[in-house]
Amino acid sequence: MPGAYLDDALLETSSLALDRVRLEIGHMGNRVIDMLEQIMPAIPGGNRGVAQGGRKN
Repeated sequence: MPGAYLDDALLETSSLALDRVRLEIGHMGNRVIDMLEQIMPAIPGGNRGVAQGGRKN
């Protein structure tokens, strides 16, 4: 999956490229937070069905 904010054309302008990298890091951090929020209900009880989106093994 390509980055939401990254663009090769911005490599010509380092300040713009660095700003986009900062935005991309924030975007990736938000995705990690979302994943952690989804997995947390499965951790205390060890419920693998919850961890896999409700699918049974």
